[in-house]
Amino acid sequence: MNEREWIENISRFECSDGRYLNFTDEFIKNKLKNALSNENIICLARGEGRSRILNDIVFHPEILFDWGEKSVHALLENKDEHLRRFCDPQIINKDIMIYYITKYAEQLKRYYQRYRYLKGNEQDVNSFLDKLIEQVSKEYNDTDLLCVKEWLIYALHTMGEKEFKKTTPCISCCYGTNRFDIAQKFGRGRNGNHFVIMDCWVDKREEGSAYKRTEYVNTVLRKYGLN
Repeated sequence: MNEREWIENISRFECSDGRYLNFTDEFIKNKLKNALSNENIICLARGEGRSRILNDIVFHPEILFDWGEKSVHALLENKDEHLRRFCDPQIINKDIMIYYITKYAEQLKRYYQRYRYLKGNEQDVNSFLDKLIEQVSKEYNDTDLLCVKEWLIYALHTMGEKEFKKTTPCISCCYGTNRFDIAQKFGRGRNGNHFVIMDCWVDKREEGSAYKRTEYVNTVLRKYGLN
């Protein structure tokens, strides 16, 4: 189904806190449809079907507008001040970034040693490391540096680095005309029949801060040889 069909098939609207809705279903559906052609916003969708999180959403719907579990762990519950400062999006510290870039390079070397079929070696990593550290040291655009930092956290998280197993700064969402279909597939997973699709809108002018499209991230990362 396309976006409009998904909206038209919504059977009922409810307030998350149980209050009575003052608007008709038709009024709300028209608002949702009008948002699709609003050039000032980007519509995003995310599917969620993990039972523990799904139960929280059903019984505590305010969680949809609260911090994600991993973000809370990264910034509030982490006792490591060094790591917490690194994960904080308001802090751009090049020395801390370079420290974790070096850790990433060490992990990358282990991957090349473990998986011989990967095209790379220790010398390649050393060259990449030196170049990246030099570029970060010379960069004064905090928006670009934040993008590199978030990529680095994501990379260390997916590589299984101990400090980052429960830490990631962003959540992935879908956009475009088939965003609900993609969100549904992610929500269902392999065998799931119960899931929710979360729909949100962001100001188009806030790219790089409130949200980052894949194209935007790739453009920034190419400057640093990370794509």
